[in-house]
Amino acid sequence: RRNYTDHWGASDINCLSRYDGLKYFRLTSLGAYMLGVSDTWQSQTQAHQSVLAVVSKGIIRLTDGILAPDEVLQIESFAVVVGEGKWQLNEVKALLAVEKGASVDQFRTFLKERDPQPLPDRVESFLTGLERKGRACVCKGTVYLIE
Repeated sequence: RRNYTDHWGASDINCLSRYDGLKYFRLTSLGAYMLGVSDTWQSQTQAHQSVLAVVSKGIIRLTDGILAPDEVLQIESFAVVVGEGKWQLNEVKALLAVEKGASVDQFRTFLKERDPQPLPDRVESFLTGLERKGRACVCKGTVYLIE
């Protein structure tokens, strides 16, 4: 574009943005599907690079690999840090997370995918109790109270 050179301070710049003069761009498989270039799209899920151990006392321990920041946030929304790579499930913290919209079922799936052993009964009952308590009070709408 050349119609900006007559503006004050723009006479010595070559372009307005980094995309001026762009001739090619790479199209991902999702982009091709969204633009109708491809008929199908399949998500490319990455293998988990971390292994967790969930102990019956409600302790989650990192046994192998490195947790991604989003994985740490997910654990820390239901548990408190008790050491390096070690968390303790906490009912108060977990209930606050459920009140804010966190999914107990998603957290259960997260733990099961990273722990080769089945979840201990005590942890399963903790998560089941969270689901029950999370559904105990449900906001059905707003009310205007006039006295």
